[in-house]
Amino acid sequence: MYETENFVTYWYGKGREIAHTVVQMAELDNPSIQNVLEHKMNDKIELIVYLDLTDMKQSNLGIGEQFQSQGGITKVVENKVFLYFNGDHNALRKSLREGIASVYINSMLHGNNLQEIVQNAVLLNLPDWFQEGLVSYMGEEWSPKLDSRLKDYFTSPKKQKKDFARLAKIDPQLAGHSMWNFLANYYGRASISNILYLTRINRSLENGLLYVLGIDTKELNRQWQDYYEKNLISAWR
Repeated sequence: MYETENFVTYWYGKGREIAHTVVQMAELDNPSIQNVLEHKMNDKIELIVYLDLTDMKQSNLGIGEQFQSQGGITKVVENKVFLYFNGDHNALRKSLREGIASVYINSMLHGNNLQEIVQNAVLLNLPDWFQEGLVSYMGEEWSPKLDSRLKDYFTSPKKQKKDFARLAKIDPQLAGHSMWNFLANYYGRASISNILYLTRINRSLENGLLYVLGIDTKELNRQWQDYYEKNLISAWR
């Protein structure tokens, strides 16, 4: 076990060096994540480091199927982040950032004690793209790979309408990631924490957007489409 100012990191066997790297990355990236989300935790975040995915899935921590990753999102249970090393330090850092951000976002939206979590789970009904996309965005703001995936969506020969609502149904992580990237670039990074806070306070994404941006989801979706179709179209040619 390694314990630092903000984290408790657990490792086993030959995982000492990996865990040491995770500790350094976590303390290095934590301030920037806090700065964007404008949130801090009272308790330390626990990082559990595995040598590979198989070991992580065979863990005896009693959460079984929750280890099955969906869309690449790092697995998080309460304030515990489960990580495995596949030999790629960049992928490890991205997973770590996603995990830390996910703990913060869960705390911001749903609270820290059981009563708050249950109450907010009932009252706060958010679309899948909202949290999945924000966790992904905090892991890596934008990349050529994401740009290519979005390009494929807009330029697909299929005749369906190419708007945010459809993308959010077929790929909520990409939709949400691109939306948070748009918000940060167009309205400024401060809009991210403001939308999170006011969405929770008002129990509504629609009201949160109205308070922070002065627009509804329909107009936001139109601005998103205009931004990616027009502002980035030259880069796609």
